[in-house]
Amino acid sequence: MNQDYYADIHVHCTMKSFYVKQIKHPWEAHDTTRSLKERSGRTMRLAQSDYGRLHNAGVRLVSHAFIVPERYVLNKIITAPNVLGRMMRMTVPLLRRVLATKPFKIFQEELQFFYDHQEDKNSDRRAVVVRNFAEVRAALADPNVVAVLPAVEGAHNLGFEYCDGKFPEAKDRFGRPVEAAEPVDEKLVDERVAFIKRHGFFMLTLNHFVYNRLASMPKAVELTGWKKIAGNPLETLDKMGDYRGLTYLGVYMVEKCFENNIFIDVKHCDAVTRRQIYALARKHRKPVIASHVAVSGKPTNLNGDFSLLNKLEDRTQDRAVAEKFNPWDINLHDDDIVAIHASGGLMGLIMDVRVLSSAAAEKQARKTGKWVEIIFNHIEHIYKTLVEAGFSPTNALDSICLGSDFDGIIDPIDLIPTAEEYRCKPGENTRRLDNELLRLFTERRAFFADTGLDPEAMTRKILRENVWRFLEKNFV
Repeated sequence: MNQDYYADIHVHCTMKSFYVKQIKHPWEAHDTTRSLKERSGRTMRLAQSDYGRLHNAGVRLVSHAFIVPERYVLNKIITAPNVLGRMMRMTVPLLRRVLATKPFKIFQEELQFFYDHQEDKNSDRRAVVVRNFAEVRAALADPNVVAVLPAVEGAHNLGFEYCDGKFPEAKDRFGRPVEAAEPVDEKLVDERVAFIKRHGFFMLTLNHFVYNRLASMPKAVELTGWKKIAGNPLETLDKMGDYRGLTYLGVYMVEKCFENNIFIDVKHCDAVTRRQIYALARKHRKPVIASHVAVSGKPTNLNGDFSLLNKLEDRTQDRAVAEKFNPWDINLHDDDIVAIHASGGLMGLIMDVRVLSSAAAEKQARKTGKWVEIIFNHIEHIYKTLVEAGFSPTNALDSICLGSDFDGIIDPIDLIPTAEEYRCKPGENTRRLDNELLRLFTERRAFFADTGLDPEAMTRKILRENVWRFLEKNFV
């Protein structure tokens, strides 16, 4: 197949280099570990998306998600910074600063760190922020450039963080001062949306793990292990009582972003919040992005009145008894797939096996080594769902792309632990994502016959063309 650039709409190129003491800059190899044993645990070192690795792999169009660890979560996990520092591979002084500092300050420092290291000091390669489609086209014309669409993962980075009568404390356990959370109102929304617009940010993920006074998130069990150490950070959602969805300020934030041509990412939003965002997107005639997701296999998680069918916490046993997909509310239900596609948006497939698959599907992949079939299940399900909903088969693959979450805290599928495994180089016979997708599209060609596309064309759509088409139409 044609060896050209690939696109990934959710990577964290500064997640390690800014926070981890052993790594100096985002062009440095974040981890040289190659053994399956060492990369099979849940640590920050698993998924690698340093700019050098991305460029070497031909992944030259990326949405770089900036994120500050939520200090409420860190405070709830453990009270000993030296222990947490070892877990996160962070320096204790930096960890203490994150725990005690308004997140917007740390966010600005991480952004400045990126600016200071856009160029690779050891070559002519560089990461270039692109602000419109013309700049995307120009950047990709230079073989030394990685084109960057900056994104914010979670509005807590902009100062919208959870607080109550106990958090944040005035002082930490050592008596050092802790900065109070910022008061949130329309003025703060205006200021921070203007800030990210000024710095060329492409997308905002509205929330993350903790209720941020803008929107409710699913009670997914990603933090189960941490709850054995401390209380559940997701208890912040209890502050909302029975209500689920956008708050008044959440609606205001979404509309301000749309007015400034900043795209909204519905990852980490629960089903009610997602439904409300789709309605606002229709009002403003904007596409919606789900940047690093999987499908749940469920038709919906909404009642007729748009309340949640299941308002309880998603459970590990739900994944344990599922057939193919992880059924948690953090994943897209069929009504989400239809709404995002109808908006002209994108669904980026994550590389985290816990999110992508049921326990049974993961076990089967470990037995057979057919890891890309886990990803392909989602492509088939999205296509089938859209065709059954009345969309033309000729464009039912148009909204699917890659959103790996590489360098996030994920457990990547074994065949693709880094971006380097996206691409099979000429003359190479190794199994990679591109040639495995090509093989599967070839084997299931009859299933996709009504698209009118050959297997190579369908593979190219997933790996880059859908993102290119989205930007050409919307990124002006």
